[in-house]
Amino acid sequence: MAVVVEDLLRLAWRAEKDKRPGMRDALLTLVVAESGVDHAVVAERCKRLLIAHRPDHCFASATTLGQALSRPHVVTALTTLRRMYPPVRVQHLLLKSSAANGPYEGFDLPVARVLEDLSIDRGIAPAAASARRRRHEALAPSALPFTPADPDAQVAVFYLSVLLAIAILLEAVCKAPARDAATRAA
Repeated sequence: MAVVVEDLLRLAWRAEKDKRPGMRDALLTLVVAESGVDHAVVAERCKRLLIAHRPDHCFASATTLGQALSRPHVVTALTTLRRMYPPVRVQHLLLKSSAANGPYEGFDLPVARVLEDLSIDRGIAPAAASARRRRHEALAPSALPFTPADPDAQVAVFYLSVLLAIAILLEAVCKAPARDAATRAA
């Protein structure tokens, strides 16, 4: 799968998780447009998801995806969306959301899982999906006892970082005279 499509899907998933449906729909619209023939299944799933969330979406009235993408108002809307979300900005927003989530867990969410989480027909009830997410979050607890998204927590993280830097600096300064004395004695 093209890196651009994967990044757009991951960012759409992040927007869904952050309860930003407008951003999610814009990104899913771009996924449909950028998918091309090689990823028709992904495009179709995203199209169905868009129509399920917004029955008035521009893809809903067209019988085929090609018809929808060739309409003048859709072409204009896609041009605007491409300007709003160029690949560099998408990557920046993904990095920003990763940093806001706390320490790196060592893996990116697979695209299949992103599609499953975004999908309306994944075959499990929303309560079961949220229970699965809670179990996953419980298995990978945050390194901090609070969520970094909380503004007070961000201040606390900054404060702890400053304290750690001060401790390292003091350690280095206090050991320097001891090292000097040891080299003079030798």
